[in-house]
Amino acid sequence: KEFKINAFRFSYKSNVITVDKNDKVKISINNTDTIHGIRIPDLGISGNDFIEFTAEKSGQFAWHCNTFCGGGHTQMQGTLIVK
Repeated sequence: KEFKINAFRFSYKSNVITVDKNDKVKISINNTDTIHGIRIPDLGISGNDFIEFTAEKSGQFAWHCNTFCGGGHTQMQGTLIVK
């Protein structure tokens, strides 16, 4: 499954992505104002332009911006849901 999200100070659109367990996932990141990226610590995944992985673990996983982008940086987050 492929998804495109916009990343901008200090949010993502869309900030929730739902996939099925064992799906091959590619999330392309459209950085609209500066470099942002995505880091999913619980899955050991990180990237600035895109991330690719196989959803091997069910659950809800928070993602965060992996590049400091200003005062609201810590508010940039989203959720990956693996059913």
